[in-house]
Amino acid sequence: KERVVRGGPTAVDAVRRWLAGAGVAELAVGQVAGMARTLMAEVEYNTKGRLNKPEIKTLACIVNHAACLYNRDAVGPDGKVPFRRWSGRKHNMQRCVFGEKVWYMPSKLSGRSNAEDRMVEGVFVGVKLKSSEYVVIADGEVRTARAIRRRPEGERWENLEAVLNVPVLPW
Repeated sequence: KERVVRGGPTAVDAVRRWLAGAGVAELAVGQVAGMARTLMAEVEYNTKGRLNKPEIKTLACIVNHAACLYNRDAVGPDGKVPFRRWSGRKHNMQRCVFGEKVWYMPSKLSGRSNAEDRMVEGVFVGVKLKSSEYVVIADGEVRTARAIRRRPEGERWENLEAVLNVPVLPW
């Protein structure tokens, strides 16, 4: 119940509204942190390795991917996901597990001959929601891709080193 003093709400009411909004943000941060822990456990399970002390760059990529998953999949009270709320459209991006081997189509095909393969092998590390590009690691470099294809079930997981050695931060 708002109290009106001289035609406007009091400072206490403004603080209560601000704290209610901060609770929503803290809830989202907690959900993203939980997703990041789940992604790390999934990488350990699939690679049959242990992420003892992953590098800060790898952790940043995992948290970034968890946030992207939250923005694409967490349905709000209005029945929309955050991505649809701020972009006005549904996403049509394929889902992959962090660290799995994929074939990807590079964003820029210029400088390649027509006889070369259009899809190149890389390791999936996330997506860029604003540009709808996939982020992969190939030949020790981070690259963007406009399309990806998942590999057959038995060929998706490589050693843990490819996942641990992310060369740059995701932003």
